[in-house]
Amino acid sequence: MDIRRLLTLQIIYLFIAVAYNVLSIWLINTRDIGLIDGRDPTQSILSLLLLVPVIYFGFLGWNRAYLLINTALMLLIAYGGIITHLLFYWDGDLSRYSSIWAWTSAVAINVFGVAVGLTASYMSWGRVSTKA
Repeated sequence: MDIRRLLTLQIIYLFIAVAYNVLSIWLINTRDIGLIDGRDPTQSILSLLLLVPVIYFGFLGWNRAYLLINTALMLLIAYGGIITHLLFYWDGDLSRYSSIWAWTSAVAINVFGVAVGLTASYMSWGRVSTKA
């Protein structure tokens, strides 16, 4: 798969993840409860926006910067956006989620994003010697 296609998929992930959090903000404002209780969706959106310059680095061909920063961000997202949710499931405590849909969506969105992001990091690994 071409690196540009993977970067485009990362943009799609970013839009979906931000949309999930915007929906949560809307639910908080209209129903006083978001998709995930105890997690500030605004903070999640701001964290996700860290990907914008990183994806841009990828499009510019700044492979070292993209590889290092993107890989670190993907590992952080894997922890906070996948592992944390799975641990709540394994502990049998899904009470902080508004529904099983909210839990499943959070995990699925982040699995997609991390898979695409780590694949893009791997693809950029072979291109590191070409540009900074």
